[in-house]
Amino acid sequence: MTVPAVVTALLILDVVLRNRAVPGAADNLSGCSACVELAARLGPRLPDDVELVIVISGAEEAGTGGAQRLAEQVVASGEWTHADTIVLGLDTLSNGALRVLEEGELWRLPIAPLLVEAVAEENAARPRLPPVTRFVVPTGCTDALPFLVRGFPASSLTCIDPGIGAPRHCHRPSDTWSNVDEVQLVASIEFAERLVLRLSRHGGGERRGA
Repeated sequence: MTVPAVVTALLILDVVLRNRAVPGAADNLSGCSACVELAARLGPRLPDDVELVIVISGAEEAGTGGAQRLAEQVVASGEWTHADTIVLGLDTLSNGALRVLEEGELWRLPIAPLLVEAVAEENAARPRLPPVTRFVVPTGCTDALPFLVRGFPASSLTCIDPGIGAPRHCHRPSDTWSNVDEVQLVASIEFAERLVLRLSRHGGGERRGA
């Protein structure tokens, strides 16, 4: 097990053992607020053949329960198909450097090539800003995982402090709004906006984003 994985696991264990409330301002009220902001920004700008679906799921910490139920529902109904759906999670958009996550607690599940390509293109389009690079999740997972294991192109954007392998204040009582890096939050939302617009143009045809 790597050092970041150990640190992250110990942070989670400390909260559990002490039974302390965690405000969750960055994890994941920042992602929820970003969804609302992105809905307002992207609604008028997406192509007519692209449907934007905003989902705020619950029980991510308890085995991605909300995302799991949604993935089961859309697969069973055939409402979403692999050919026209891209899933992008927004999870803790502050307190670190923005990264695109590769799920890898049990085994590595590579990020879909179209997502890798879109992130690389967006990095190239903003050469004066730090690039958004890949980060392999050392422990736990995000709400992208239930879709990823069902064959959907899916990943999450998350801010990571490289020193701990997790966002700063992760799962701590100090995860309050006063400790959220608002400049980073705005920059993360702007990157997500541009990435969704870029993905909406990939491959032509109808695309659905969640």
